[in-house]
Amino acid sequence: MPGTQTSGFFPVTKMSELITPERILCDIDAHSKEHALGILAALLAEGPTHMTSSAILSSLNEHVRQNGFKPANGTVIPVGRASDLPQTIACLITLTRPVKFNQELPDVDILFGALMADDDPESSIEPMNELLNQPDVPEFLRNTNSPDDIYKILSSRLSLCA
Repeated sequence: MPGTQTSGFFPVTKMSELITPERILCDIDAHSKEHALGILAALLAEGPTHMTSSAILSSLNEHVRQNGFKPANGTVIPVGRASDLPQTIACLITLTRPVKFNQELPDVDILFGALMADDDPESSIEPMNELLNQPDVPEFLRNTNSPDDIYKILSSRLSLCA
């Protein structure tokens, strides 16, 4: 489509199809990795899939078992797969306090969860990974209590990644 930039995994003009303010939660009190992943799974289950939140949680956990987590700046991106998904969707939560995801790695307080169609390459979420690795972005997310403000910064910063 002329004039539509892509960032490698979704047209920037369709940011609203990837994540919406309704799929962003701030200052969530999660007491463990499983609790935080369960919240992500519940948010992703509200998207255009027929999967239950427990099936999505299983998919997220499978990704953890196969690939592990590589937190940076207190952020992590768990990815699940869905065969009935027309496109990748995502959600983001910030936690009131960090939780332990792995004994050897730093604690995590920002989770960006993605549910991807089976045929989408996992490398397609690399722009979000790059964005979350910029030192100012996680700090902004930690200090913002507004899903709308987070959505705006993600939209504008991802547009720059295109």
